Amino acid sequence: MPDKSCCWCQLCGCITDQVSIATAAQIARVTNRTIYLWARQGRIHVSRSNKEARICKVSLEIAAKYVIQAGGNLIDRRVKLVIKLVEQQYARNDPTLSKMAKQVGLSIWYLPRLFKRNTGLSFGEYLRNLRLKNAERLLQDTTLSIKEIAAAVGYKYVSDFDHHFKSVYGICPGEYRIKLEK
Repeated sequence: MPDKSCCWCQLCGCITDQVSIATAAQIARVTNRTIYLWARQGRIHVSRSNKEARICKVSLEIAAKYVIQAGGNLIDRRVKLVIKLVEQQYARNDPTLSKMAKQVGLSIWYLPRLFKRNTGLSFGEYLRNLRLKNAERLLQDTTLSIKEIAAAVGYKYVSDFDHHFKSVYGICPGEYRIKLEK
């Protein structure tokens, strides 16, 4: 029995190739389990013939278009774009969730869930971690003051920077720098 056949996809409204789950996984470069997940989520169209699931190739290509392989994890392209935009904008202006949602064309309600599902962190946690990693690098490599470093990584208030830094590293930025010099 051939793996590929043309059938009418009621959801697409056209005649399209239908492929097996294994072939769909190879086409999308994901696991069979991901194909099952996409089917449950309604991201791909599934028809059943002779107790065998067949995947609509058109819907599969659309679903696969929004996903890239990154370090073994599946990350939605829109989340990848948000991460790229945050990395470009975190120091110059305050990248808020609403600004990011507008830039990638998602609703303010959907982006946080999509972001958390793909990264495991909330948008705020990701932004804070990014700022603190860069602040740590600046504390090690420069002679900038704590106030200048806070401003360079996007904090408006030094007290916020001190509080966040201390909550992650256990000591305030000034003490961290002194500890590095010893």
